[in-house]
Amino acid sequence: MKLSNNPFFLKLTFYFFTLSLGLLIYPLAQAETESARYFNRLGKESFARQDYENALAYFNKAIEFDPNYVYPRINIAVVYIKKGDYEAAISQLKKAEELNPQLPEIYAQLATAFEKKGELALALEYSKKAISLRQDSPRSIYNLGFTYVLEGDRVSALKQYRRLKQKGEESLTNRLLEKIQRKFMSQPSGSP
Repeated sequence: MKLSNNPFFLKLTFYFFTLSLGLLIYPLAQAETESARYFNRLGKESFARQDYENALAYFNKAIEFDPNYVYPRINIAVVYIKKGDYEAAISQLKKAEELNPQLPEIYAQLATAFEKKGELALALEYSKKAISLRQDSPRSIYNLGFTYVLEGDRVSALKQYRRLKQKGEESLTNRLLEKIQRKFMSQPSGSP
């Protein structure tokens, strides 16, 4: 019997072919994920320099390498929010939500986008969703507090301020306090 007609030999040959193909493909997939992370990092650096066009280009490049990598989509949305294009931000965040509906950062940014659009009911809904997914997310707590400020709910805004302060999130705490003071300074107030 010829070796090439032997079923065991054929199975063994197929196994080694599949294994070698997998060994070739796995590093490529891993390289694509690493490249996506690299371009996402470059985008964040560009954003920090307020170079929004390059940031968008880098984030989009990250998505090209790994379409399932959710953070570049969130980061694109942050750029769009900064530029005032809230509909584009919401669109990116909805795509991110499809990829990972359990990520509170998505809902915190949706809350920001809707708050900036003046749709406070939706902003409040998304803030609460973000907090429900991660009770201790400082960004979610800030967004919820700010939404309460916009709604004129001083007591609830101060409650969120206290939660942020307990977490030691100085930057967000100070920003929320400024917004509370600006909104309610003409009203009688106690110490927050």
